Amino acid sequence: MSLAILSFLTLGQANSHSALERLLTRLGIDLSYLENEAEAFSSSSSSEEDGGDEDPSWDYHDLPQGPDYVLDSTSGQATVYHEGASAIKVHVTLSGLEDCPVLLKVSSEDGSESYEYDGSDFNDANCDGVGDDDDCGSIFAMSISSDTAVVSWDGEFEGCGSDLEARIDGYLVEDSETRRSETESICGTKYDWIDRECAEKKFYKDFKNAKPVAKLVGAKTCTAWKLNGDYALTNAHCCPEYNPYAWPRMYHNSDPAINAGVNGQDFKCTMEKQGELWFRYERKKCGGSSMKSTHKVAVKKVLYYMKGVSGEDFALVELKHKSKTKKFNAVKFDINPDAFVVGRKMVITGHPNGWAKKLSLYEGEDKEPCKVTSISSDKKTFRYKCDTTGGNSGSPVLLADLPEPRAIGIHQQAGCNTSGGNRGTTALAIWPKIQPVLCPDNKDSCTELYLRKNDFYK
Repeated sequence: MSLAILSFLTLGQANSHSALERLLTRLGIDLSYLENEAEAFSSSSSSEEDGGDEDPSWDYHDLPQGPDYVLDSTSGQATVYHEGASAIKVHVTLSGLEDCPVLLKVSSEDGSESYEYDGSDFNDANCDGVGDDDDCGSIFAMSISSDTAVVSWDGEFEGCGSDLEARIDGYLVEDSETRRSETESICGTKYDWIDRECAEKKFYKDFKNAKPVAKLVGAKTCTAWKLNGDYALTNAHCCPEYNPYAWPRMYHNSDPAINAGVNGQDFKCTMEKQGELWFRYERKKCGGSSMKSTHKVAVKKVLYYMKGVSGEDFALVELKHKSKTKKFNAVKFDINPDAFVVGRKMVITGHPNGWAKKLSLYEGEDKEPCKVTSISSDKKTFRYKCDTTGGNSGSPVLLADLPEPRAIGIHQQAGCNTSGGNRGTTALAIWPKIQPVLCPDNKDSCTELYLRKNDFYK
């Protein structure tokens, strides 16, 4: 029966939506769930890929076992090179470092980028070193934006035991193969996004509001955006374990009752093991090729994530080194009904294909401003026709031309070529889920850090 209903919804033959909803209610079937499955069915049956779930991914390369990639007290340096790489993220297995004064150093060949780790504090390497966590002996270091990464010791070996060893098992790499060049959800004949620096003169407010947006890297390349404090938001399908082609389809919800009876499978989210946010991953000037100095911050912990049966798709993460991200400002949610209406002008800021930061401002060749084109009946998802592609996943959907960044939702999925528009999860669906995490006491002094205060759009 489900396949027939999915086909019915997909082909657009359910002319009496309300009658169908009443029938399904009597049968105990959630219409929003079926609509979501119908969209997935349509995307999987089409030759057009679902760009919202198909983001660029970094490839992992094993390294051969042997002395070339092992450091001990007699051999103090190893080099990892990958031709054509724009970034390398080495995986290292450590032993004997806990009581040793030496630091493990991962750097670029010229020393311009460098990260150090000791035996008790693996913060930069996504490990807290507490308890019997096996991952604490096996870490992904912060990425090096180069085709070469150098791993070495820094310090004196006095007091170190004979078991001191760092073995480079392999590495993740970003290169031309992983950072693809596709335009799979453009809403016209060509993409209409522009580099952030090209927006400064004509769209200054949107240019300024793009500051809290970062490139999310690790197993997958997506986009994330900073909230107040040391928090950021992205998509749940950017979790390393999520597979868009899995069957039964993958869902995750902290409320088991919502998923009761759903034909799906749960998935973990270990973004903290590999994830980094790259702030300022932008061109230095409009039309230029040189890049700004990128500011990298590691993901500390995944606090909440949801890939819901009604289409919701978001993940809240905690970042390390709060003081390092404060200067990038923060986005606030706007859940006011007056802000979230069909026709509201909007902007999507992100990293399509993992490229330098772009702003999607137009709907197509006619240069019509991006706007909300439809809202689901349960107000959990909405659609628009701003250009996006893989890598845009997790981009904030911001109200246009405001003095401060206000998000009405998060971009998650392509659909211009299959479903009448790209899709996002609304702030109305996100805030009630993450509010208990960010503001457990629900005090105004806390909520005002994350929700809009002024009605700039009126």
